[in-house]
Amino acid sequence: MEKYLASQYLAGLAMLKACVENYDAHLWQDCGSHKVAASQIAYHTAFFTNVYLSPSRRNAVKWPKEVPQMEHLNKPVAPGELLPRSDIAEFVEHIALCLPKYLGSLS
Repeated sequence: MEKYLASQYLAGLAMLKACVENYDAHLWQDCGSHKVAASQIAYHTAFFTNVYLSPSRRNAVKWPKEVPQMEHLNKPVAPGELLPRSDIAEFVEHIALCLPKYLGSLS
């Protein structure tokens, strides 16, 4: 069962990483008509994926470059404070590396 869950989660993480890497460069940090930039939405998605896969929020393996409060979409971040795509792609890779530990805790 664990290998099937891992394959599905890894596929989802690969899709997220592909979205991050291929998102329109001009829109990445621009909110446009939205309240929150795509960069912050991608960070939010990665952050909570990491939390929800872990046994508890306290036990989530922290990504070294986490930005406090950036996961909250009700608190838009200024464009100069947003992370580049490469950092968020790295965050997604971090989650993929933590996946065996997270799935192992299900047993």
